[in-house]
Amino acid sequence: MYLAQKSGADVDDDITATYLNDYINSPNTPGSKLYKQIVAKYDPGANPLDTDIEYGFANAWTMVQALKESGQNPTRQSFMSALTHMNAWKNPFLFTGVTMTTTPTERFPIDQQTLEQYKSGAWHPFGHLFSKAR
Repeated sequence: MYLAQKSGADVDDDITATYLNDYINSPNTPGSKLYKQIVAKYDPGANPLDTDIEYGFANAWTMVQALKESGQNPTRQSFMSALTHMNAWKNPFLFTGVTMTTTPTERFPIDQQTLEQYKSGAWHPFGHLFSKAR
C-alpha cells in the first residue's frame, strides 16, 4: 500500500482481506495494548502500523505457544504434535474472533478473514468474519 501511495496512486477505497489485529480501530483490546507496549519498549522508532511487524508478532506468539504446549522438556515430536493439534488457539495479535486450528492432516491454522477498506490513511474493517468450511 505504501509503495503504491509513494508512486502517486490513489489508494483510497481499496479493499483487502486480513486476519491481523486492527490496532487503529480497536486500540483498547488486550492484544493492541500488548503489541503497542512491546513495540514501544523494544523498537521505539518503529512504525507500529507496519504490517511486517504485526505479522511477526502473530508468528512469534504462535511459536511461543507451541513451545509451551510441547511440555516441560520439549522434543521435536512434542513440538510437532503441538503444532498439528492447535485447538482453536486465540492469538492476541489476530483479528478478534479469529482462531487457529490444525490437525495432523490439516496444517493451515487460519481459515478466517475479514475485509478492510483503505480510507483517510488507514485500513477500516467492514462486514463480518468470513470462515472457510472445514
